[in-house]
Amino acid sequence: MARSVCSSKLPFTFSERLTLGWSRVFRWRVSLSAAVKPSLPVRAIGLAAVYCLTWSAAQAQTFSTLYSFKAPLNAGNISAGLTPGSNGVFYGASNTGGKYGNGRLFYLAPPATSGGAWTLHVFHAFSTDEGPGPVSDLTLDSAGAIYGASYPPTNFGNIFRITPPAGSGPWVEDILYSFPGGLMGAVPVGDLVFDAVGNLFGVTSQGGQYGNGVVYELSPPTVAGSPWTETVLHSFQGNWDGANPVTLDHDLSGPLFGVCANGGLSNAGTVFRLFPPSPTNPGWSFKVLYTFSGAADGAHPSGLKIYHGVKYGTTTSGGQYGQGTAFHIVYAGGIFTTSTIYSFGANTGDGFSPQGNLVADAALNLYGITSGGGTGSAGTAYRLTPPLNAGDPFTETLLHTFNAATDGAAPLGRLVLDGNGNLYGTTSLGIGQSANSSAVFEISPE
Repeated sequence: MARSVCSSKLPFTFSERLTLGWSRVFRWRVSLSAAVKPSLPVRAIGLAAVYCLTWSAAQAQTFSTLYSFKAPLNAGNISAGLTPGSNGVFYGASNTGGKYGNGRLFYLAPPATSGGAWTLHVFHAFSTDEGPGPVSDLTLDSAGAIYGASYPPTNFGNIFRITPPAGSGPWVEDILYSFPGGLMGAVPVGDLVFDAVGNLFGVTSQGGQYGNGVVYELSPPTVAGSPWTETVLHSFQGNWDGANPVTLDHDLSGPLFGVCANGGLSNAGTVFRLFPPSPTNPGWSFKVLYTFSGAADGAHPSGLKIYHGVKYGTTTSGGQYGQGTAFHIVYAGGIFTTSTIYSFGANTGDGFSPQGNLVADAALNLYGITSGGGTGSAGTAYRLTPPLNAGDPFTETLLHTFNAATDGAAPLGRLVLDGNGNLYGTTSLGIGQSANSSAVFEISPE
């Protein structure tokens, strides 16, 4: 049975009027998640109302560990979520373990028959020169090549591409760009985004003119085999505009949207937009859409994803109970409205510190993970169901609470949703929380 928690303290809103005139076609990154329609803000601007949060106990689900990484054969800490590929495989990465101890890239292939074991295939091990492997989700292009970031000891991060073989040969790695630090940024993180002509967009958490990170564009060379060219689109100052960006996503109408974990007027993070060049403005235009106060609206955002034009995100702390929030940004009638849609911690069994991007299904539900909390104090997987009517509460349903002894602990990254309603994800700590271990899991509806 659902439990509602109501408060006369209103959720925050943010409104902005703007004119969208320039259009640029972007190519979607490979994903199995379905689009979600905009849900309405909880209240109209300026109206007093009671804001309710609804929490629902865990429903019957089937939890399975698909693969356990542990010593001595397959030690390593998975450092990101899974990326779906063709034929039911999932790609992933670890930043420890592997042949050289610096992590590896792998894919898990489903069993040939129901109930069989998933098969691990390692297709790249990061050498000492390459440094530790990715700490963010991988990106897959339409040709099946894998893109991500590694962290060699000789520079401030590489963007790599690894191309699958035409036959049975090895995968081929190309270093597309090496960050020199300084003004050009350092330590690339978060999702990589393609545009229609093959440019890559991303963020670095450090470096730039003020040392607080940058938004960058990488353009492919005109001569095959030459390095890609970096253009810094924005350097974060750390006060009004934010600091330490964590991810990007793009809207079909052209702009890039992202979040900074820190900075802003309250040093609790920001949501920002970069508008593409136009005939009247040759450069990218930066604007802060929202500055988190660190109070009821949340603090330190960790993800942002766009479904049908609505921006959905999470904050790792703050909110009504101080345990993090989920929020959305709705654009209607020339106005952006930002609203808290759920505050974590309403119940002792609830999770805390939501992580990564939310994923949506065709029924308009949002799915995510928390790195802590739950009855096992090892994290949760949850579903947020939007209201049928404006002003009604969002409902959280706990799908699974992790038990460190049997499931692993501290899930991270995004969940992946397949067409049958199964969810797939990773834990940063393996079963029993043994050193240098992690796990891949599946949650299936009953």
